[in-house]
Amino acid sequence: NVSIRNMYNSFNIQLDPYWDKVVSLLHFEGTAVNDSIVDTKGNSWGKNGNLQLSTDNKKFGARSLLFTEDNPGYIQSSSNKYSIGLNDFCIEFFFNASHLVGNKVLFHLPYTIGGTNYNLFLKIQGAYISLEVGGYDPIYTMIYSNTWYHVAVVRNNYGYLHLYLDGTLIGSFQFYDNVNSLDVYIGAISGNVYNFYGYIDEFRFTN
Repeated sequence: NVSIRNMYNSFNIQLDPYWDKVVSLLHFEGTAVNDSIVDTKGNSWGKNGNLQLSTDNKKFGARSLLFTEDNPGYIQSSSNKYSIGLNDFCIEFFFNASHLVGNKVLFHLPYTIGGTNYNLFLKIQGAYISLEVGGYDPIYTMIYSNTWYHVAVVRNNYGYLHLYLDGTLIGSFQFYDNVNSLDVYIGAISGNVYNFYGYIDEFRFTN
């Protein structure tokens, strides 16, 4: 029922004090596996590689986004909404890794400072998930394959970057960078390398 769904969405928006700061929200729903990626906040997302909206394994709703080993890929969006600057932000989603071998990137936020390129990565290295900025990755913890996790990367107004896994704080470090990124990559880094294999659901970027 459309009216009930609208009432439900309106009710949840009223309960969410950060809704007006959400710049991207991906539920990965659709009516077919080859449907386009729909962003509730109206951003355009492109798909690269053999990505599918899968009913086989999902955290919420009817589908999640499946990143396959056959012709691996990523999704990418460009917008000035992703330019965090010095603001607080939160990037969060659910993921389920098919297997844990090598380096796999869950999301990539590239930015520049004074003409030098920097990167904010959330990645999987073997059996560990880690948060990396500029080649520095002091925060990591063990994970298991074929298991759903909620992950959140948060910067607060004290200039600290935090990594949470299933609501538990894994670690923090100071992060004062002016992040002027216009691009977000999910499932790999720009250039389609370090591809993630598995499922991602309910991606949300709050700035």
